[in-house]
Amino acid sequence: MSVFDYTSEYFLDVARKCRYNEKIALFYERMAELHYDELYPLIERDYDRNVILHNRDYKDMMKYGKRAQYVRTCMQYGWASDYYRMHGVKVVTGVNRCRDRFCYNCQSMDALQRFHEYAPVIDKFSVKYDVYHVVFTQPNVPGFLLNNTLDLMQKSLSRLVGFMTGKKKIRGLDLVGAYGFIGAVRALEVARNDKDSYYHPHYHCMFIMRKGIDVTPKYFNSFSRDHTHRREDRKFTDFEVFLQRIWYLLMNGIKVTKSNLENLPQFPGGKSYPDGFSCYAENAKGHYHEVFKYCTKGSYKNGSILEDFECFRTLHDALFRRKVYQTYGCLYDFDMDVIHEGVRTKDISDICFNELIAKFRELEEPEKVVEDLSDIIRGKLKDEPTKYISLQSIRFAFDECPEDKREQLKGLIIGSIWDRL
Repeated sequence: MSVFDYTSEYFLDVARKCRYNEKIALFYERMAELHYDELYPLIERDYDRNVILHNRDYKDMMKYGKRAQYVRTCMQYGWASDYYRMHGVKVVTGVNRCRDRFCYNCQSMDALQRFHEYAPVIDKFSVKYDVYHVVFTQPNVPGFLLNNTLDLMQKSLSRLVGFMTGKKKIRGLDLVGAYGFIGAVRALEVARNDKDSYYHPHYHCMFIMRKGIDVTPKYFNSFSRDHTHRREDRKFTDFEVFLQRIWYLLMNGIKVTKSNLENLPQFPGGKSYPDGFSCYAENAKGHYHEVFKYCTKGSYKNGSILEDFECFRTLHDALFRRKVYQTYGCLYDFDMDVIHEGVRTKDISDICFNELIAKFRELEEPEKVVEDLSDIIRGKLKDEPTKYISLQSIRFAFDECPEDKREQLKGLIIGSIWDRL
C-alpha cells in the first residue's frame, strides 16, 4: 500500500532542505549589508531621521534583513496540528513558511500543490485534444544579459502564440489548420552552467492542440545528437523543426516570413545557426510535472546558487516580480502563479481525507498542538507511534497508486487508521 503519512524520512528531508536555507539567509544578509554601505554616508552626516527612514537603501536594507530571518526559520517552527489522541494521529493544519522564491522547501511544496490543482484542468482538455510538452531554449547568456533575455523570451513566446492562434499571419502558411492550437501554459526555468558561469533560461510549456497532427520523426539536424551520450540520436517532426526555426527568428528580431523560415538569415561574423535554436515537442501523455516545477530547480540540483553570492544576486534581480507561469488561450483564465487552499470535492484523495476527519470526530474532538521540526524528528526517531498526515500526504499516496486501485487504497487508508483503536 502507498505510504499516506509523513515518515521520519520526510521530516529529515525537510531538515536537510532547511540547511540550504541557511546559505540563502546569509546571501540576503549580504544584500542588506550592501544597502547599509550605501546608507552609511547619510548616517555619518547626521541627516534628519525621517530622511533616513524614507531612503530607498534603508527600506531595502530592512527588507532583506527580514527576508533573511524568514528564510532561516522557514518550516523549523510552528508545525500546527489537530491531535486526535485516541487514534494516535496528528493532522497537520499549517506550518511556518517563508514562501521565498529561493526557499527549497517552499518551492518544492508549491510545485507539488500547483500540480495537484492545475493538472486536472489540463486533463479535461486532453479528452478532445492532444497535450504536448514543448521546450524552448537558446544559447546560454552571461549574467548581465539574463534580465533582458528573459524579457525577450516572454515577448517572443507571446508573438509565437499569436501566430499559432491566427491573430498574426504568415503569408503562405496556415498554422491554425495545421496544428489547431487552442491554448498553452509556460513555465520559466533558469539553470547555470558551472563551466563558464553562463545562465541557461528556458521554457517548459504545455501546448494544447488538435488530435491527429503528424508527429512522425523525419529530420536529422544539428540538435539530433546528444553530446553527453545520455540519449540516442533523435529525429525531429515537422512541428519541432518549425518551432526551432520560428523561435530563432523571434529571439533575434528577424521578420517571420515563409522565406525566412525556410532559409534562416545568419549574422556575418557571428556563430551560425542553420537549424535555429534547440526546441522539442513530445506528447505529454499526462505527465505535467515539468511545467509545474520551480524556476531555479536546476541551480539547486548542481548547488551553484548556494555557493556563489553573485549568482544568487543575478537570479534574484532577474526574477524579481517576474511572472514565472503564464497562460494563453483556453487556459488564460487560470492563474497558475496562484495556489488556492482547500479541498476538491470530487477528487477521491480529498474525499478520503474528509471521511477520515469525519470518523475521527465521531469519537473525539482534536487538541490543538504546535511543535518544532526538531521535536517531531526526535519523536519519529524514537519510534513514537503517532502518525502525521495531511491533505497533501493523502494526495501523494493516491498519486503513486494506479487508477484502478484507488478505491481499494481509500478503504485501506481508512481501515488502517481505524485498526489503531
